[in-house]
Amino acid sequence: MLRKFYVTGEELSRYVTFEGVARVGVASRPPAEFTPPPLPMDFAVGLLVEAENVEPHNAFGFTVENMADGALIVGGSIEERMNTLVRIMAGASKLGWTLLAATSKDLSHFKVLVPSVKLYDGFPLNPLDPEDAGGAEYATVLSRLLQSALGLTDGQRRVLEDALMMCYDEGVPTLVELREKVREASISELRSPAERREAEELHRVLGALMSLTGAEKLTPKAPLKFKWVTEVPMVAILPDPRLAAAAQASLLAKALSFKAEGFSVLVELDVFENPRLLADAFRRLREKHVGVVAVAPTLSQGGDAVKFLGNRIVHRLEDGWEMRFAEELMGLREEESSVQSERRHRLYQREILRFLEWGEAVVQRSDTPHPVMVLFGRVRRVAGAELELVSEAGGGRTPLEVDFGGDAGDSLKVIQLVHDFPQVTLGQVVGGLPELGEKARELALRLADRGYLASFRDGRGRKVFVVTRRGEEALRRAQCGR
Repeated sequence: MLRKFYVTGEELSRYVTFEGVARVGVASRPPAEFTPPPLPMDFAVGLLVEAENVEPHNAFGFTVENMADGALIVGGSIEERMNTLVRIMAGASKLGWTLLAATSKDLSHFKVLVPSVKLYDGFPLNPLDPEDAGGAEYATVLSRLLQSALGLTDGQRRVLEDALMMCYDEGVPTLVELREKVREASISELRSPAERREAEELHRVLGALMSLTGAEKLTPKAPLKFKWVTEVPMVAILPDPRLAAAAQASLLAKALSFKAEGFSVLVELDVFENPRLLADAFRRLREKHVGVVAVAPTLSQGGDAVKFLGNRIVHRLEDGWEMRFAEELMGLREEESSVQSERRHRLYQREILRFLEWGEAVVQRSDTPHPVMVLFGRVRRVAGAELELVSEAGGGRTPLEVDFGGDAGDSLKVIQLVHDFPQVTLGQVVGGLPELGEKARELALRLADRGYLASFRDGRGRKVFVVTRRGEEALRRAQCGR
């Protein structure tokens, strides 16, 4: 469909010859710099808003590869930012890219789009446990990230690292045991007066953290393993933003210390005392093919750290300094004066950020320099979303046992059947497990909902099932005795 816009004779000569006009008439189109090639996408997150280089109402989305480059979501209201987060991560989760989140904010509506997400009442991991990583490496990484989360000085970070190392020589510590090691450092004659003062202040900071309401939810009695929680989307709800910051620091530390990829860690920059110290972690995670989704009210809170996040989603900003930061980060610029549409003319100017409506954002993908305006649809909230108690979800049980309880054994039979006979129908599943009868049908559907099986239409139009990577891992654990 051709669009009309006004051009001068000089501008016309740039795109058509006089001879061509005489032969076919003037058929104008936007200049080449406003017509980038269509972007590939694996999942859609919203609709494009009309601009000079795009048609309105077309879908906009991301690729799974974009997720590894990290994402920054800033501006607008808290509800708006969380809505955008859910839209993006729900699309990625359906393609096997999961979200690991620990937050004090409401993310229950994530379950509307991703029923397989695990919502935990408390943090399901032990933040101090190096698990399969080396204690020395984990102590270094965790102390640096807790420095950012808790606002520690360099001296306090060194005391914390030393205390962790001493704890790991004896086993996996609790927060109480870690704080005791710090107290010992504060009275040690082997340390200088300056070091003892730093240890004393760190002892106070840890005490304040442990005295917060609900602090016990940061360290579960029966924690899960990190390699388990990366297999399915996980949202841990904590009662205080400071507890959430410590948990997020732990998730980043574990992501840096383990050979795992294919997931994103939520980082709320506004709950970190010094988020600018996260720059190195963001850079290293991007190299490891692990994503970070950083969320903040303003761009300036993250400092240079936000420059390592390749995908930028900027909702409404009103502060002039923040808009200048966005202009530099995303390459916002003036359009040419020949553009007649006022809305199009404003798009690449930083001033457009003042006029964005709810759900609208200027978006720059990691694989293109061209920003576009996108409308993210509102996700409805779910009332009374069920939270799983961490104390019940742990105890050394496998994810299949956590998900299916007493039906885990029968569920494993269904997975094994589909593994042995790929692309079976529900009727064939029931027929292949006569001892389960119709229960096999129900379990197959639940397994697909939880991500152990996947379904699609074959060439004959039948709905058939195959085993996913998560289902194969459940079989492997059963064969190896976990």
